[in-house]
Amino acid sequence: MIKDEIHEWQRKHRQLNEKLSTGGASRRQPLEWIITTAGDDDSEIWEEEHEFACRVVEAGARGQVIDDSVFAFIRTIDEDDDPLDEAVWPKANPNIDISCKRKYLQAQANEARQKPSALNSFIRYNTNRRVGSFEQAYPSHLWNRGNQSFPEPKPGDLCFVSFDIGRTNDWAAWAAVFPQQFTDSNGAKKWRYKIKSKPYCCKGANVTVKYSEPPYSLWIRDGLLGFQTDEVLDVAELRQDVLELRETYDVKSVPYDDSYAKELALDLYNTHGVPVFNFYQTHLRYNEPLIAFENALTEGRIDHGNCPVLNFQAGNCQYNYDPKGRRMLDKGNRQRWKKIDAMVAVIMAFSEAIYHAKSAPTSVYNRRGVLVI
Repeated sequence: MIKDEIHEWQRKHRQLNEKLSTGGASRRQPLEWIITTAGDDDSEIWEEEHEFACRVVEAGARGQVIDDSVFAFIRTIDEDDDPLDEAVWPKANPNIDISCKRKYLQAQANEARQKPSALNSFIRYNTNRRVGSFEQAYPSHLWNRGNQSFPEPKPGDLCFVSFDIGRTNDWAAWAAVFPQQFTDSNGAKKWRYKIKSKPYCCKGANVTVKYSEPPYSLWIRDGLLGFQTDEVLDVAELRQDVLELRETYDVKSVPYDDSYAKELALDLYNTHGVPVFNFYQTHLRYNEPLIAFENALTEGRIDHGNCPVLNFQAGNCQYNYDPKGRRMLDKGNRQRWKKIDAMVAVIMAFSEAIYHAKSAPTSVYNRRGVLVI
């Protein structure tokens, strides 16, 4: 019997795994193969099998025997190895240049150097080293590529707005994304995105944070962070901001997180006719816009205005992956002062902006040029 890619087997597969193992009890010489690459923090079954295999190997190296019915063969780079160093790749790829082509690994490594999201995949699948299920989404060298100076939006410009609201004593935020079409150096039509946002908090949002001290006091003074002295956050200011954005710009849609914002969303729709809709908080829903946002950042097509509050929240963002490798934003370590509400709102609004760009009609003359008779 062969169990393949056991790093993807989850807790729900545990009973199946046990039945497959015990099902060979009636055979004289049952043989079980387990083939897998390294797992992550969510790979519980893989972790158990991996730790047992390591004990078997280490005991053999000491001349001891734990279980002579188990043969374990593990190829991986060492903990202090640089996974992007080509010299260490044969440790994890004993068949390199035969079944595993070096050019493929070089191409994957080059992508990992340019895209932080690709680094964990390279480490896990090409060097066979365990990775965390969380990964920093926007390291400074990537986020700083969004320090652009795109034209300021004018009244009537296309706009997508979103809002994210936490618990009554937590932070909240809105974000607006303005798509701008431009022609690149090769004459191709592309989209770039101007981002504006504003978070709100209240006195009771976090007892460990001193809002009277920098940097929070400076953000509040400069109007970048809305602060309320009450213990519970009142979303009236955020509601007014959303309505003013709709009055000023051509707002096509307003996605929101349904967890705590349903009451505000219903009020905006029923009372003011704002086109709100529930943006499901799942890996499947976030995966494509997060990839597109990272690509746009890399290519210099995002202008986040170098807003210090948004910079702070972007630095708190981590990618959390589901078993299928799809991502969504997370704070990772769950420290309450690490807020990401504005970034969540940015991605929801950005998602609508990129889908609009994909569906936007183009002139027939852009597709085939002018016909001369």
